[in-house]
Amino acid sequence: MKTLKAILAGALVLALAACQIPFSGTGSLKIQLPGGARAAAGSTGDLVRLQLTRNGVVIPLSGGDYIEKVLAGQTVSLDGLSPGPGYNILVSTGLRNAGETFYRTKLFQKSEPFEISAGTDTSVNLTLSASRFTVLESVAGSAHGATTDSNGSILIYLNGAGTVQVSNGGVSTNIPVSNWSNLGSATVNGLGYNNAFLPATLWINTTKGIFESTPPSSTIGSMPMSDSNNATITPVVTESGSVILHDSATTQDNKIAYYAGSGMTAGIRVNTDPKWQTLTDLLSLDSMSSLKDTLSKSGQVIRGFASASPFAYLSTAIGTYRIPAELIAGTTQGLGNSLKDGKDANGVSIIVEPDDGSLIIGPVSVFSDGASKAVAFGGTVKGLFASAVDPLKGIPQTPSGHLGLVAGTPGLNISQVATSAVKAADGTVYTAAYSANTRELLLLKDLAVVDHISAFEGLPSGSLKFTWYVTTVSSVHTLHLVASGGDATVQLEVATW
Repeated sequence: MKTLKAILAGALVLALAACQIPFSGTGSLKIQLPGGARAAAGSTGDLVRLQLTRNGVVIPLSGGDYIEKVLAGQTVSLDGLSPGPGYNILVSTGLRNAGETFYRTKLFQKSEPFEISAGTDTSVNLTLSASRFTVLESVAGSAHGATTDSNGSILIYLNGAGTVQVSNGGVSTNIPVSNWSNLGSATVNGLGYNNAFLPATLWINTTKGIFESTPPSSTIGSMPMSDSNNATITPVVTESGSVILHDSATTQDNKIAYYAGSGMTAGIRVNTDPKWQTLTDLLSLDSMSSLKDTLSKSGQVIRGFASASPFAYLSTAIGTYRIPAELIAGTTQGLGNSLKDGKDANGVSIIVEPDDGSLIIGPVSVFSDGASKAVAFGGTVKGLFASAVDPLKGIPQTPSGHLGLVAGTPGLNISQVATSAVKAADGTVYTAAYSANTRELLLLKDLAVVDHISAFEGLPSGSLKFTWYVTTVSSVHTLHLVASGGDATVQLEVATW
């Protein structure tokens, strides 16, 4: 028998007993829950969530990833477990505010590995600590999303239908949008930011195109959009943005904007060109093209877009491209010609590949200070790939010229990655990646993983989007990671200097 005790806030004790059921070939885990605390006004009171993993893989409990109970002094039994080592139990307490679906984690801890076996008796104390995540909003029935300005110093996030929250220098302002009704029947999917085309505007991604507002304005309007044939379009947009890529050789600032959705929904335009071109337009793919067939079956044409001042990375269903500033000095179709050729003006390949020989990368992120330091990341179903890259061109600086597999990530399905646009005082660049199969947030300093944070500690549910921003108060800089999902937006304080 194995006994584990979890101490919550110095007062709440969970007794866990693991033992083998004779002759059955399976084991069980019995958990004695204490009584719950009195419910706060408008909340559910104390809840507990239990998740069991073995060798990093979540074990389904009652048909889900975890079980949730009201703390009421009952015994929970987890049966049918295979005897052996490598088990961990994750415990959290929290509450759910009235009218909300998001579970607000208060305390959390993950046990050390233990074994389910017969003939032993070991005691382990598990002390739960306060969750590192702070809930920014968890308004039920509305979209959740966040974005920042070009400097990463102003955070803007949705705070319920008709309201955006602007956080600048640690001061947060709630801005009701007076004409939210202009959206009509369009449903909000998230936020983007137009950094390239003045004035800078907030882009609101919807099921009927992009709407825009100029912060801190409290009004929004529909952004006219047309395709390569000059026909009006209202695509279902889930991601969007525009950036300036600075060409140091010519001192020219070149502009690129993009939007993306599911399936074949995608558009790109550069500089003053008002027309959005699809990827099939850019690559001049006809109806008989095998590449077009691949794109149409991909489920999502554009997998990721990320930029640093001198270059950008564009991840698609048929490959990932690095886009140095000079590649968008002309027209949108000029960029398309370069993508078709797969080379930059110097004849160097613009195709970015992971070191495992595959071509397909999902989410991407990049950082460059334009001088001495630059890194790039690409998430795949096989792990996180990364390398130092040329600060001006984004070319991976590895012997193979490809992105290398980051230590500690083989086998992880990386579904999201984001890199801060701001270096810490010591020159460190921070990156966040999410592993969908192990359900954990990875934090990296430069190219090394330094922390694994379980989603069970307080991340939103559903597909996650990451945003980095910096607050400065009394000359102290604090770097925050913001995560938006299906039911909330939360933030994590990562570093100060």
